[in-house]
Amino acid sequence: MMKNKIIKTNLLFYFFIVVLIVTFTQFSLPCHAAELSEPIILGKHYDIFRDPSKKITIEDLISGTYDHSFVASKDDYLFFWHTNDTIWLRLDADEILKDKEESYWLEVTDKLDSIEMFLVKEDGSYNVQKRGISNIDEQNIHYRSNLFQIHDPSVKEIYIKLDGELPLNSISYLFTTDSFVNKIIDYKYLTGIFYGFLSALLIYNLFFTRVD
Repeated sequence: MMKNKIIKTNLLFYFFIVVLIVTFTQFSLPCHAAELSEPIILGKHYDIFRDPSKKITIEDLISGTYDHSFVASKDDYLFFWHTNDTIWLRLDADEILKDKEESYWLEVTDKLDSIEMFLVKEDGSYNVQKRGISNIDEQNIHYRSNLFQIHDPSVKEIYIKLDGELPLNSISYLFTTDSFVNKIIDYKYLTGIFYGFLSALLIYNLFFTRVD
């Protein structure tokens, strides 16, 4: 009798977990995924320049002196590992920013000592955003990745500078504001399901089990 009661309780618990997961997945993930465009994986859009001297500045690059030294990337995800070089990545804004009036977010998921993004305008002037461990206070939005905002329609080129002691890698994506918000919502829902599952396990162990 007691054994049957335990089996019934276990089945009820597992049914509750399955219903919880299916319900959250059905109502959270698909509802906006179909409405918004997918993020762009940026790896193959980059031109790459390695600076072993670590002395070349953004002004040197804007001047065109090193245009011949950039090499087109062939990979979706860039891995330079441990290197003493400074890595420069270049993006053509006209190629990747389909609507210049739209606001975009560039996400670099890797943990880096220093990563800087230079938004170069048609007149040669530029704005810089600094991220990475060395510039942790520069990012106003508390997020697990390095985030850069692009919302100036006059931007012509984008340069990204990677430097520091940690491995220099770049797994990066470009989002519209709507698609980035969509990603955060999905992440929060999935995190909620995970912690909800852990909470259910805790409640089950506290109230539905007994020590023999």
